Amino acid sequence: VDTSVPDIAGAVLVVDDDETARYVVEAHLRDTAWRTVTVEGGEAALAALERALPAAIILDLSMPDLDGLEVLRRMRADARMAAVPVIIHTSRLLGKAEAERLEALGAHLLDKSSTSRSQLLEVLSIATRAAR
Repeated sequence: VDTSVPDIAGAVLVVDDDETARYVVEAHLRDTAWRTVTVEGGEAALAALERALPAAIILDLSMPDLDGLEVLRRMRADARMAAVPVIIHTSRLLGKAEAERLEALGAHLLDKSSTSRSQLLEVLSIATRAAR
C-alpha cells in the first residue's frame, strides 16, 4: 500500500494547488460531519481516486499539473468514479459555455471569492444527495 496516497474513502477530497484555498475549505468543514483530505493537484487527486472513492470532491480548476476540467473529464470517463459528486471551486470567472460544459459533466459550481461555510455545506448536501 502506497502511504503517500491518502485514504479518501468517504471523505471530502479537496483538490487545490493553493494552500490558503485548501485551508479555507477545511476550516469551513471543521466540526461538521465531513472529514476532509487535501491534495495539491490533479495528478494526486487521480492517484487517490484509484485507491478509494470519496463522498465528494471539491476541485479547483486552475492547477499547474492537471487542471480541474481534465480531472473531471477523466473521472466521468471512468465508470468507477463517474458518479462521485464534484464541486468546482474556482476564482476564475467562467464564461457561459465553460460553466455549461462543467455542469454537463455533472459538476456543481462555487465561486471561491464568495464561498461561505453555509453555502459550501448546502452545495455539498445537494451534490451528495443527488448522487445517492
